[in-house]
Amino acid sequence: MDVLLTGSVHLYKDSDGIFYSTTVYDYEFLERYLKVFDGVKLVGKVRMLDQKQDLSLKVVSGPGVTIIEFPWYRGIKGMISKAPSLIRCMLKARSQCDCYIFRIAQIESFLMFLFRKRKYPYAVEVVNNPKTLEELSKVQKLINVFLVKRMIKKASGVSYVTKKSLQADYPARHSAQFVESYSSVDIKNSDIVLPDDNYEIHTPLKIVHVSNAIESDGKGHTTLIDALKKVKEKGYQAEVFFVGAGTKVSEFESYAKNRGIGDSVHFIGRISGHKDMLDFLKACDLMVFPSKSEGLPRTIIEAMAVGLPCISTNVGGIPELLERRYLFSPLDVEGFATEVCRLIDNPKELEEMSRENIKRAKDYSSDVLTERRTTFYKKLKRCVEEGRKCMQ
Repeated sequence: MDVLLTGSVHLYKDSDGIFYSTTVYDYEFLERYLKVFDGVKLVGKVRMLDQKQDLSLKVVSGPGVTIIEFPWYRGIKGMISKAPSLIRCMLKARSQCDCYIFRIAQIESFLMFLFRKRKYPYAVEVVNNPKTLEELSKVQKLINVFLVKRMIKKASGVSYVTKKSLQADYPARHSAQFVESYSSVDIKNSDIVLPDDNYEIHTPLKIVHVSNAIESDGKGHTTLIDALKKVKEKGYQAEVFFVGAGTKVSEFESYAKNRGIGDSVHFIGRISGHKDMLDFLKACDLMVFPSKSEGLPRTIIEAMAVGLPCISTNVGGIPELLERRYLFSPLDVEGFATEVCRLIDNPKELEEMSRENIKRAKDYSSDVLTERRTTFYKKLKRCVEEGRKCMQ
């Protein structure tokens, strides 16, 4: 039995026909679906790999995985220009499976939903909140919210990355046959460190921010740069390491330089390996994540697992992870700066934050989440086996 999976998937293909990803959608991620289904048909926008490109690539291809290739495009205008090719691809893809899983809110999932075979059961994994996506216009937000609610209304099963936040905005209907909550993060018990009784910080303080795709200011890059400037003006030593890559990097580098702190702001690119990412986080002192929109950020959970203190924003499911005293408005530059300075002066509190984060991260270990995910996928598979139909 095969499942067709859609989300915001950007893939690269080499001359040997091997597919790669720079995001979460690698083979290891897809194995969670292969625990239940015989095959995964992954819908992704594909472009040929330029060997000269400096990308941190992760292999997607592997046993049981088939790529449904969509033409590569960017933005609404790009999508419209590729509309004929997209429609042909969706019409071809919709019957190459036994059921669907749509990760929402993502444009490719919306499109595939509209072109799906109505007799096939489907489930949705709600991973973000379109109400708060900075890159969308008001009209686009309204359309996205409408489509998310419509998809949930007709779904056989609904899962959320949060425990409460997304459920409040997008409740599952009584027609849903199964409902679950689980993060998409993959933290093994061995990844979760033991508390350190000798917690020490660097001078200058090493602040880290992680956003795999740097395509907008939605993750608060300028807020953190401005906060760092204020921290230095107050006489404290600190530097920021931005992990990730994208079209906005040069703009943010120029912004930091114009603010007079270019030497203290470092864009280090993507870190592709899971262990490499955790090791880098361990080498830092504090995560500052002024995100404007979230479902449940896996980057914070990974930081918590290695005992890294975190301060962030009161959006999405973040209050489910961190104490409210460590949460600020996404644009509260002064609040973030003042808190960073206060924590530098209180290393004992940083040690306490580290301990608490390690404790909370255990709720998101793979032992806990894998069982929930697998049960959810098995229920969708059962819908197919029993011949159930999603509501029309």
